[in-house]
Amino acid sequence: RQTDRFLGVDIARLGEYDTVLFNLERLNRKTLRQIDMKILKKTMLTETARMILTEDRHQNFKRIYIDDGGLGAGVLDILLEDEQTRRKVEAINNSSRSLNREDTQKKRILKEDLYTNLLRIMEQKKIQLFDDEEIVHSLRSIQYEYTNKGIRIFGRYTHITEALIRAAWCLHDKRLKIWCA
Repeated sequence: RQTDRFLGVDIARLGEYDTVLFNLERLNRKTLRQIDMKILKKTMLTETARMILTEDRHQNFKRIYIDDGGLGAGVLDILLEDEQTRRKVEAINNSSRSLNREDTQKKRILKEDLYTNLLRIMEQKKIQLFDDEEIVHSLRSIQYEYTNKGIRIFGRYTHITEALIRAAWCLHDKRLKIWCA
């Protein structure tokens, strides 16, 4: 049975929010199973990058999806410089993503796409999450409203779900591993 592991990361720093590392395993390219979730409180960006590198050494992620908006850009830069993670890390910042390494071609991924993807796989029972109060609390905190600019998604305890939506995006990853470590 072929499996790949993916990491979704939502970055905070020293403020009131937490950084979340959400680790999913993809089974047969169709279903997901939670492997781990780490919540880091009041961490420097360099500490977060070190934690991701340590997790990658243990889990050997196929992809690492990170929010590079705001604070996440600093962690992304560190991971792009590191030989271990430079080919694995992908920025997903709710607005667009690069389609190639040279950053010359972009495709828009809206927050709505990320949340719709998670909702779809949850409704189809294609994801197994831990029975964890914090995950449930985060999922329940998500709210949305229709505005003249589209759907606005927000909440007060979204950091776990924000990491989860990134990790769950791996069902869209169709790449083959074509390089050797």
